[in-house]
Amino acid sequence: MVGIALSFTPFAPVGIFLSVAAGILSFFTNIFKSRDQKRQEAVHRISESLYNYIEQHKQKNSTQAKQNFHEYCNSISSTVDIYFEELIQGLDEIVSSLSKAKDKLFNVENNLNYAYAKRILDWATDTQEPLSDSNIKKSIEKVDRNFGYDIKIQSRMNLNMKKTQDEIQNILQENILIQMPEVIESSPSHAE
Repeated sequence: MVGIALSFTPFAPVGIFLSVAAGILSFFTNIFKSRDQKRQEAVHRISESLYNYIEQHKQKNSTQAKQNFHEYCNSISSTVDIYFEELIQGLDEIVSSLSKAKDKLFNVENNLNYAYAKRILDWATDTQEPLSDSNIKKSIEKVDRNFGYDIKIQSRMNLNMKKTQDEIQNILQENILIQMPEVIESSPSHAE
């Protein structure tokens, strides 16, 4: 407005000059201002674009990571399940083997107890028979032994003992009880 007013007065050439100078100054100011604004707008757009890109990829990567983690956990869980199933099968086999070994050991222990009882009877009666299954079965009905403490022998026949009960126990260092059929039949527990 100053430029318009000056153009109608005697100072018109100065006014025109000032108007042109103000216009040029305004033009350059707008050019510089718009470059800064353009730069700020570009930075804002790039920032917003990068933020949106990061958010999208964050969601995508988060979903993918969850899925991968879930698959990994399932894989580990399956592996652990398989391991424990194999371990349980192995333990079942061990239990079965130990049970068979226990039965065999019991049979061996039982056979040894019967053979030991036969030898005690042979020694106590001053006889010497071959140690065979048939001689053991012919002589002994039952043997109960608590190893290192006592042994109870039930004989199938009456024996002519040459050693006393005390002598047998002192030599063998165990409580020895030899029961013969007549003693078993006449005992109060069997008479009832």
